[in-house]
Amino acid sequence: MTTNKDDIIELYNLGCAMLVFSFDTTELTTKDIILRNFLAKSISQLRTIKLLNNAGQLLDCYIIYRSMVDRLGHLYYLERTNSYQDFDDWSFLRQLDANNTSLSDVNFKDTLPKEFFLPTKDNKDRYKKIQKNGTKWKRPDIEEEFKTKGFYFLYKFGYDYASTHVHPMANDGMIEYYRMIQNPPNEIIAHFDHQTKLVIQNSTLISSMTVNECLNFSSLKWRALVFKFIESFRQAINDQANEFELNFFKLKKFIDENMPLGEKIENQK
Repeated sequence: MTTNKDDIIELYNLGCAMLVFSFDTTELTTKDIILRNFLAKSISQLRTIKLLNNAGQLLDCYIIYRSMVDRLGHLYYLERTNSYQDFDDWSFLRQLDANNTSLSDVNFKDTLPKEFFLPTKDNKDRYKKIQKNGTKWKRPDIEEEFKTKGFYFLYKFGYDYASTHVHPMANDGMIEYYRMIQNPPNEIIAHFDHQTKLVIQNSTLISSMTVNECLNFSSLKWRALVFKFIESFRQAINDQANEFELNFFKLKKFIDENMPLGEKIENQK
């Protein structure tokens, strides 16, 4: 049984990839597609944090970690308000507006690769339809969403703390400076060693919570083994007794035998 954190995260990524695959074994609603994509993004970002952390880019890890916490807050809001379709429409409008703004800039009209920016006829038709019907969706207050769930600490020690690394601060680049002179004070080494372990621990928690909620909110009924796998991942990453590897290979056996890990619940919106 491996105790190496990198190996545990890689095995978790592979296991979660099986869950992403299982989504695509059935016809999906807009809600299910958003949940599938949120799940995929969560495990991808955790892997990126692991790679950046190993490269000594701790503060960059916190930037990605904040977006993970933000996405989890959005997930709670979407489920509470049942606004997945409105979110999809709003996202489409915002992204196409950004496209159009780029295309209409007279200063760069001859340099932009228009083949990558021009909307299709279907895009234009959908844009007009959403504009006509209107959308009142707006981004949630992340602090309020976590308070509503009883997870105020995820905002206070997660989103809010990580925000100090997203926006420029006076001591930005301090660790890079010390790397260049290769003579950091002992207290700086101790601080960053602690933060390096903490950001991995916190990121794995947010990722596993996001995966868990995406499964719970979806229109699929998942095997109990899937949730055992997620819980055993948390145990493994925190050096607790676990059956993480065993659960992974049980998941793999279902996939190898073309047996779904999740099945569609009929008549669920």
